[in-house]
Amino acid sequence: ITSMILPSRLQTIGQMVFAVCDKLDKLTFTNPDPFERVVAPGLYLPHKSCEIHLPKSWIGSDFYTELKSEGYYNIHID
Repeated sequence: ITSMILPSRLQTIGQMVFAVCDKLDKLTFTNPDPFERVVAPGLYLPHKSCEIHLPKSWIGSDFYTELKSEGYYNIHID
């Protein structure tokens, strides 16, 4: 898997769901509502350079803040 678009009805995501996806280059979240529950200690992606696309409404959410604090630097706001 190199790219994945997560469905808009998705409400939460498991921490290690992408752990073995070492070729994942782009991950897109389409749900306009930020996740209410942030998995601890956070979303694990094999490399920090993976493009993460989030809706504008996610800015300032706990999930967005956690991604930034975990060192994911390739975050795009769509």
